[in-house]
Amino acid sequence: LEGIEEPLLPHQIIGEHLGVSLVYDLPEVTMSIPQGTLDTWGVNFYEAMEVAKQNLARKVDTAFASPGRGLYVSVNEDCYDATRIVLLDLIRRLDVDGDYIAMVPHRDRLIVTGSDDEDGLRVMVAMAEEEFQKTRSISRLAFRLNGDEWEPWLPDAAHPLYQKLAMFRTQTIGENYA
Repeated sequence: LEGIEEPLLPHQIIGEHLGVSLVYDLPEVTMSIPQGTLDTWGVNFYEAMEVAKQNLARKVDTAFASPGRGLYVSVNEDCYDATRIVLLDLIRRLDVDGDYIAMVPHRDRLIVTGSDDEDGLRVMVAMAEEEFQKTRSISRLAFRLNGDEWEPWLPDAAHPLYQKLAMFRTQTIGENYA
């Protein structure tokens, strides 16, 4: 492979520690879409991403189950559950207390609750911790929806889940660094 340049894979950063890129989903494999392919198609990344979001939104059979009031868990298990964090219209239809807080612990799991819902946050953290043990885990960070952007989130230091979420953050940063 010496002398072969790796293809540029365009992507969008989500909440500092997450990124989304484009893939072509074939029956047996998914294939990353490099910039050269987008150039051949005559579209830029953002145009292609809009089409990808529309395709993803159409793929939703039963987007979320609600194991408790104000807590929503993706249930498609189609390898794109975590990616649904980019479907802001879908997220905003969920009834939560406070700001939207999401975790994407695994590619088959997106968990959403509200920043003011202590029970929802406690269940979200417990579910996420279980998901971290599986292969294909993604992130231990919690994210808050601020306008149209996700940002890493921690409750204030007096919150009962602060220590646990701060530990998750440290573990994620350490894993990314390693």
